[in-house]
Amino acid sequence: MYDKYFGLTDKPFSIAPDPRYLFMSEQHREALAHLVYGVGDGGGFVLLTGEVGTGKTTVCRCLLEQLPDKTRIAFILNPKLSTTELLATVCDELHIIYPENASLKLLNDALNEFLLSSHAQGLKIVLMIDEAQNLSIETLEQIRLLTNLETNKEKLLQIILIGQPELKDLLARHELRQLAQRITARYHLRPLTLEECEAYILHRLEVSGFSDSLLFDSKAVKELYKRTSGVPRLINVLCDRAMLGAYARNRKQIGQAVIKQAASEVMGGDVHEFQADTIKPSHTPGRKWRLLSLALVGILISGGSYSYHLLQQKEPEDFSDKQSVIEKQSVELDLIAKENQDLRENLKVLQDDKDKAEKQRLEKLAEQKALLPFLPKNIQNITKAVAQQQLFQQWDIEYATAINGEACNFARDNQLRCETELTGWRQLASLNRPIILTLTTKTNEKVYGVVLAIRGQEVRMNFAGKEMLINKDQISEYWTGEVTFFWQPPPNYKTPLAVSMTGLPVQWLLINLAKLDDLDLIVPPDAAYDSRLEETVRAFQQQHALKPDGIAGPNTIITLNTLTNKNIPTLLSKGLSKGLTKGVGS
Repeated sequence: MYDKYFGLTDKPFSIAPDPRYLFMSEQHREALAHLVYGVGDGGGFVLLTGEVGTGKTTVCRCLLEQLPDKTRIAFILNPKLSTTELLATVCDELHIIYPENASLKLLNDALNEFLLSSHAQGLKIVLMIDEAQNLSIETLEQIRLLTNLETNKEKLLQIILIGQPELKDLLARHELRQLAQRITARYHLRPLTLEECEAYILHRLEVSGFSDSLLFDSKAVKELYKRTSGVPRLINVLCDRAMLGAYARNRKQIGQAVIKQAASEVMGGDVHEFQADTIKPSHTPGRKWRLLSLALVGILISGGSYSYHLLQQKEPEDFSDKQSVIEKQSVELDLIAKENQDLRENLKVLQDDKDKAEKQRLEKLAEQKALLPFLPKNIQNITKAVAQQQLFQQWDIEYATAINGEACNFARDNQLRCETELTGWRQLASLNRPIILTLTTKTNEKVYGVVLAIRGQEVRMNFAGKEMLINKDQISEYWTGEVTFFWQPPPNYKTPLAVSMTGLPVQWLLINLAKLDDLDLIVPPDAAYDSRLEETVRAFQQQHALKPDGIAGPNTIITLNTLTNKNIPTLLSKGLSKGLTKGVGS
């Protein structure tokens, strides 16, 4: 209705999950990065949670647009199905043919055959389930079993679970611990901040073609944030109604009072303040005009408070024009009335969900007595800088926490490389270096600990100087998948070593490969990486389950260092000493 009035190409505040309107706040960018990483990680589960209306579905639709061409998607929007019905729906989404009234076994067989055939064709299959908090435990277990089909290097089905915070509680249940362990990437979306709220509104207006001066003033934005708590869907609803109100009153800018009125329209509340600010008595003479105005006001008040304010537009000069304006406004008000009922109902559902989620969050906060259940209650300073200091200690290097933010530069000055990436438990074991894990608490606080040793399900970790044994299951629920670690490159190393390269890095490679055969090889500093060395590197890679490409990159160098340098700190060679503190939650 107001699109042409504001010079827009379409409605900027529709609540439909249009990826064009996705506002890339820092956390939305991180959420999308986690999903992209999870899809390309070789299988398992990816988890995206967030409060109602925070943009989970829009992020996922944005992900769909970024997937490679050889990706096939099964997108389940309504998971309130039995196990058999869900598998049948997955088969339907992937266009898999199966017999009528097929049993669970027949559906599984058809899906497995499809996955094997797709893998042979180089296709990646992704199952995305929205509103996953509605899945039953039985259905979740069946979904987990789908990921058992795998090659030596990757699973044939990637699963993305999207849901409200209740999904995290569901996956924390003991009977679903096997599924929880297979989650390779997870992220929790929070509402926007006040600053992000303002940027979000401007972003959506710009996408829809708005090019004039600021439409919402600063007080309007603050009122919007106060009314919506930064939930994008609620922001959309209020902005849409506010723009409708501005259009009805022939205004080009929206202030705090308009937002209050819009909130009262869709959420309920006191509108007197808005009316006192905006409704001015008409001074145009003419008994007939006043009588018509009063009659219209009576009709409009019964239909909704916005109707009354439509009369504040500039009055025409003669009676016939006034009559035409009234007829036009009556048509517009009929449309508003029809929209109003649906909008009120939608907003009530959203508000109820928001209130319920907030109540649950406060209850959890009240119950939480420590940052993480397996840590002592009195532990402090579990910061990234302190964890970096502990990690440097493993390499016998002193690091002052005051240099926070410069750890990687400091590592480079000490002939180490610093890497931060997303990974899983299996990759940690093959990396075999002390490592910083980034953990996220239930209140979205970041906690950092250093993994010193791993044996089976037990992990020895250092939190702010205090060492303890913790079970992997306890950590997995809070681990974001992000790790930071150091490794030692050859002298003058800049890029992976390959055929035709010369110099000190190649000399280092030849000498250390010779050490594996107990040879003390003398190599000139200008040694060349020839085809013979390439074959030796390829044989070494095959022997140690590395990618046999004949190129000596970080993984090859790290493995070679582990075998030839006794001074390199490792995870697997260290025992899990007795007498350490067990995780409080053990």
